[in-house]
Amino acid sequence: MDYKLYKEVFSTEASVAVYANIKHKLTDDKKAIIRSPKFIVVFSLEDYFRYHDEYDIIGISGIDDDELNWLGNNSPHYISIYKNQRVVLFLYTHFFTLRGKYCKKIRKIRNLYLGMESLKVFAQPRNKSDINEFLCKWKKSGKNPSYRNIIGLDKNFFNRYAFKKNANFLMWFFYIEEELVGYSVIEKVSDNHYNHLIRKADRNTNHLALYMDYYVYKEIFESTKESFFMNLGDTGGQPNLLKEKTENFPVFRVYDCNYAYVLTFTDSHEEEYESNGITVQTKQFTIAERKVIQKN
Repeated sequence: MDYKLYKEVFSTEASVAVYANIKHKLTDDKKAIIRSPKFIVVFSLEDYFRYHDEYDIIGISGIDDDELNWLGNNSPHYISIYKNQRVVLFLYTHFFTLRGKYCKKIRKIRNLYLGMESLKVFAQPRNKSDINEFLCKWKKSGKNPSYRNIIGLDKNFFNRYAFKKNANFLMWFFYIEEELVGYSVIEKVSDNHYNHLIRKADRNTNHLALYMDYYVYKEIFESTKESFFMNLGDTGGQPNLLKEKTENFPVFRVYDCNYAYVLTFTDSHEEEYESNGITVQTKQFTIAERKVIQKN
C-alpha cells in the first residue's frame, strides 16, 4: 500500500472532522476544515489549488515529499514546513495469541487488568458529563499547553459525530469504580480497514493506554476472526508519540509526510529547506505572521 493508496483508503469525513474544534466547520464536501474566514486546512494539493484564491492562509496536511517539492518550486508564497509521520498497524490473527518475547509487555499488562474487578468497559459513557470531567483532570495532569486544544477537538468530535447514530463508529469507555479513566473511538472504513480516531487514558493509571489499545483491537478481532489494518494517524513529528504508536503492536508501515502553512497574501522565498534529498524554497514565518495564524 503506497501513500497515495493509503490516503484513498483511510480518508473519510470522520478522519477530517477529528481535527476540528467547535469554532471550525467542514466544507460542503467534508474534505477540508474552515478555521476562520481567512484560514482553511486541506488534506490534498488538489484542494489547495481549489481554495488558493479564497483564503489568506492555507494549511496543507499530509502531503508527501514530491508534492512538497512541487509546491516549494512553484508557489510564490511564504511556506512553513513541519515534518510528520502517519502510522498504520497490521493486526494479523496470530498476534492475538500474544506468544513470544515481542508480546511480553502486552501479556503482563493484559494479565494485570484482567484481574482488576473494578475495571468495567461500556459502549457508551454512563453519563455524557463524565467525558468533560475526565478531560478536565486529563488536562491538569499534563504540562504541554497544546493539551487544551486537543481536549477541544475531542469534545467537538463527541458532540457532533460520535454520539450521532453511525454504525461505522465503535466506542469503548473504561471505568474504574464509578470514574471514567479512558475512552477509545474507532471508525470501520471497510471489512479490514479501520481508523483509530481518538483515544485518551488516565496518565496516572499504570499502562492503561496500552491495555485499552489491546482490548479494543482484540474485540475487533474477536468479531471478525480476520487480520486487519489500523490507521493510527499523525504523530505530529513528535518522536515520543511515534515511539508510542510503533513499539507495542505490529507495524505495517510508517509514512513520512509533511504539514505546510502557505500564506497566499505574501510573495517571494528567502531560504532553502532541504529534506530527504530534496530542496524546497521556503521561509519560516515571522513572529507577526505566526500571530495571524494563532489568532485564527
